[in-house]
Amino acid sequence: MATDFEIIAHVVEDPAAWIAHARVTVGEHAVQAKVARYRAEAEQAMARPGYQTRAEREALGRSEATSERAARKEQRSAKQSRDDAALDARIAAEVTRQLAAR
Repeated sequence: MATDFEIIAHVVEDPAAWIAHARVTVGEHAVQAKVARYRAEAEQAMARPGYQTRAEREALGRSEATSERAARKEQRSAKQSRDDAALDARIAAEVTRQLAAR
C-alpha cells in the first residue's frame, strides 16, 4: 500500500510543498481528501512497470518539448540557409544577365 506522500507525488510535482501549503491554508483534511480521491488511480499506476511520479512525467515532458523546439529551430535555420542560397543564386543570375546585356 502506497504512503500518503507517494499518492500526492502521483498527482503534484512537489508533494512536500503541496502538503505543507494544504495543511497551513486548508488543513489536514485537504491532504486526506486528495489521498482518498487519487489512491486507487495512483496505486494502479504504481503497479505498472516504468511508473513515474508527476515530477518525473513533467520533467520528461519539458525535456521532450525542449528537444522538439531545438529541432524546429534547426529546421528553420536550414530552411533559411536554403532560401538565402537560392536568393543569392537568383541575384547572381540577374547580375550576370544585366552585365551580358550591356
